[in-house]
Amino acid sequence: MNSFFILAAGFGKRMGHWTKDLPKPMLKVDGVRLLDFSFFNLSNWGYRKGLINIHYHLTVIREHLKHLLGFDLVISEEDKEILGTAGGIQTAIKAQPTLDPRPLLLYNPDMILIPEPGFLPRQNLPKNSKAHLYLLPIPENAGYTGLSLGEDGLVSFGNGRMFYIGLGLLDTSTLATIPVDTYADLSDIFRNLAKSNQLTGELFPGTSLDLGEQALYESSKDLPVFGDQKQSILNFLVKHGLEN
Repeated sequence: MNSFFILAAGFGKRMGHWTKDLPKPMLKVDGVRLLDFSFFNLSNWGYRKGLINIHYHLTVIREHLKHLLGFDLVISEEDKEILGTAGGIQTAIKAQPTLDPRPLLLYNPDMILIPEPGFLPRQNLPKNSKAHLYLLPIPENAGYTGLSLGEDGLVSFGNGRMFYIGLGLLDTSTLATIPVDTYADLSDIFRNLAKSNQLTGELFPGTSLDLGEQALYESSKDLPVFGDQKQSILNFLVKHGLEN
């Protein structure tokens, strides 16, 4: 099984007062923290080993995870400066020389992902691919970067009607030129891969809920977004030391 990487270092600047004293992954929706639901999904998919990078109010996340059970988790603390998505991953994996060399499963906890029953992320990259993204159609009036998904599975940037949901598979050799402790963004990596026909993707079989802005969060945080899964999620949190 591949290792996972949870991207949790961001400032959450668009969340207004909600992230004044909390990092965004610690916000609750339907009574469940965004970060904790990420672990619920990862566990259901069979993942037990991975990394997480933290920066903004990093002590809050570190303390929340100190009793985590059932996962072999490495916490990469960006205590001086935030390193961006690519820089954060590169710095974290370079500190783990025994890390499984297979592609990393990337997971952004900002997006609530509700997969269809039986969904499992792919373990291997398609032929000639260096990164593989899960996509969904862009909702009306949303401001995502438009992506196109060709019949050959190649992803391109431009005026497409798809968007990246924050779940994907990455060959970490694509980060090799990024020095440790240096800022770098995954979007630049993805754009370069797309130009060389090394960025692939597929439709995510399920739904997503983006809470990336204050108004979106306030309109959704008390809705029953987890439906019949809610009790299973709460039981998971207790079992794995993530009680709210």
